[in-house]
Amino acid sequence: MLDNIKSWCRHSLTIAWSYLLLAAGAVIELVPPFLELLGAPEVSDAIKSVLPGDAVGLYTVVIAFVTYAARMRSLRSE
Repeated sequence: MLDNIKSWCRHSLTIAWSYLLLAAGAVIELVPPFLELLGAPEVSDAIKSVLPGDAVGLYTVVIAFVTYAARMRSLRSE
């Protein structure tokens, strides 16, 4: 299983990190609206109060894409 994960990340820890950032950013952006939809706005408000800004998840996703693109560019030049 570890070999499958390594091949999916092209044996690069940087690409694995970008996947982790992408997943974290998606969770940060999707969980509060989902909780409000389920009828738990107090939990959603608590999560929003912990995060410093409104677009933290979006920033995390953008950083993940930039990290991935930079690593892919360096892999092509090798």
